[in-house]
Amino acid sequence: MEKWKTFFSSDYLTFSEEILTSERTDFEIEFILRQLNLKPGAKILDLGCGQGRLSIPLAQRGFTITGLDGAKDLLKEAKRRAEEYNVDIEFIHCDMREMSFIEEFDAVINFGTAFGYIESQKDDQMILEKVHQALKPNGLFIQDLENREAKVKNLSKQTWYHMNNKLVWSNRNFDYVSGRWNEVIKWYEDGAEKQSILNLRLYTSSEIIHMNENAGLALKDLFGFFDGQAYSAESPRMILKLQKNQR
Repeated sequence: MEKWKTFFSSDYLTFSEEILTSERTDFEIEFILRQLNLKPGAKILDLGCGQGRLSIPLAQRGFTITGLDGAKDLLKEAKRRAEEYNVDIEFIHCDMREMSFIEEFDAVINFGTAFGYIESQKDDQMILEKVHQALKPNGLFIQDLENREAKVKNLSKQTWYHMNNKLVWSNRNFDYVSGRWNEVIKWYEDGAEKQSILNLRLYTSSEIIHMNENAGLALKDLFGFFDGQAYSAESPRMILKLQKNQR
């Protein structure tokens, strides 16, 4: 089984709530609205939608949202929250590599580093090809990723910290040959040790721009955070704004 399938589980839901706060979500939503500049009713694909953190507020603003994710636990929670907030969203359980949309969306968003977990770089390239295929002519794609330069520079190999009222231990390393970040996360719950493994490829800005360009997605802008600051090696995030080219 691929590692990402065990990482994005009910345990991920428990811990991610402390990182993906409502304040951060509001900040990201305002950024998305500014960059897409779409009218209500426009069709948006939330690729790697998780628990519906962005899908739901976008639907509340009148957009037609499709949320796609390969993690059943996260989609189950997304559907529950959509019902709670009384919004109509089509949630699809699907591996990104298997999506087959044809020019359906005005925009695609891929936020929260929901990319790079698959072990094959060729599969990552395939996903970007499918994003191009899913977009209408001149459609926009916004991709929010970790900034590899800053993350590796600030690497603390072993740390203890509290999260969700639990003492958590993390052991991290970065492989410069494969470009993959590996983090073993351990904690105790109900007297038993639990473990989760975060493993993903961290792309440089030039690598991911080149991959998107090969997929027919042209770079329009590159940001370092959701306030619109320009990207640099010190930026907290790496956010690409791209547009579908006609082939």
